[in-house]
Amino acid sequence: MSIQTGNLNTQCKNKDHLGCATCLSNIEDKFNPLSDIYESITDLIRHYCDKEFALIYFADEDDIWVRAYSSQQHIDMTKRPLEDSFCFHCLELEKTLEVPDARTNTLFKNHILTVQAPYFRYYLGVPIYIDEGSPVGTLCLYDTHPGHSTDQQIACLERVAGFLGTLMKNTLYSDSNTDSVLRANRLNLVNLFSSSLIHELSQPLTAINQYHTTLCNLICDIPQVSDDMVQLCDDTRRQIERVHNVVHAHRRFIRGGSSNVVRIQPDTLIKDALELIELEILNQRISLKKSIQADLPAVECDMVLIQQVLINLLMNSIRATSKQKSRRVVSIECATYQEDMIAFTISDNGPGMKQDLFDQLMMSLPANKPDGMGLGLIICKHIIDHHAGYIRYIPSENGTSLQFSLPA
Repeated sequence: MSIQTGNLNTQCKNKDHLGCATCLSNIEDKFNPLSDIYESITDLIRHYCDKEFALIYFADEDDIWVRAYSSQQHIDMTKRPLEDSFCFHCLELEKTLEVPDARTNTLFKNHILTVQAPYFRYYLGVPIYIDEGSPVGTLCLYDTHPGHSTDQQIACLERVAGFLGTLMKNTLYSDSNTDSVLRANRLNLVNLFSSSLIHELSQPLTAINQYHTTLCNLICDIPQVSDDMVQLCDDTRRQIERVHNVVHAHRRFIRGGSSNVVRIQPDTLIKDALELIELEILNQRISLKKSIQADLPAVECDMVLIQQVLINLLMNSIRATSKQKSRRVVSIECATYQEDMIAFTISDNGPGMKQDLFDQLMMSLPANKPDGMGLGLIICKHIIDHHAGYIRYIPSENGTSLQFSLPA
């Protein structure tokens, strides 16, 4: 939920006062377009750190108020005296503050937010700066249970707070087109979170691979082991390899390093992508239709990234048909387009999507809901743009059709 900033001092016109939050009202109109980014940040932070509440606060000398928040329940925390907030101490210290358990902490055990509803136990706050002066607010996490955050999660929160400060300052001084500035900043935020998630995934992925190898060795020692069990081990290994390849491909992509570009036939890309979601197609009882033009030329691409785009679009179509009472149909077509391009078109017979919603999703950050947009169309677009292709909406009377192209 995004909450408008309160009545701030509108008299100060001195831009050197960027470190003073009471001057934020002078640029409130410029900050309004950032509301959806604020919301996305709190949503992503809350899920990434697995905490109940994530908030962006602004503060002046007397009060603190919420600019945006994400929570599992509504709490009226829109404005309160600064000293009645955990963030008061974070702002006073001007550095990251973590409180694993407020009830055992001298500063917070008798705090109003600890002994009264919402009975907070955990707090992690990072100050936000938009100039070299004092912080103007905080990016913080709360939970009603004691706990801790990993070093990587704390580092991510600090990077996001730095991103917020830079975004606010750039928005204030930028004379560029607002939409283009916001689009660039959304991609920066996506890359920031992606790099953190990839780091978090790498270690457990190595452990999973080791456990799987051990399990397969134990199974091989079993007399007369069934073919189904051997096949299951092989299928699991392939999925582990897939996740490993995806993680490393995205790491290369985010760091801007050289992509693992290969020449590959379009039908092979489609075949491999469909194999990876074969169980989902069967479990959801999807009627899959394929139409692939014969004798298509090969395309040059990072195979893993393009497979992820295909999988993302296919999974979106599968979800879109979830409430379809009749047969659920998803189709994929591949053909030449404009002589030097290969077009991949994914369609479904779901409720459909209008052009303006597609345009909005292209500007949105990835959804974090279980039934959300997966990678997010903005990341798909970023990947396709990187390959000198395009992704577009195709008007359809029934359902949704999206198309992306790659140079032949």
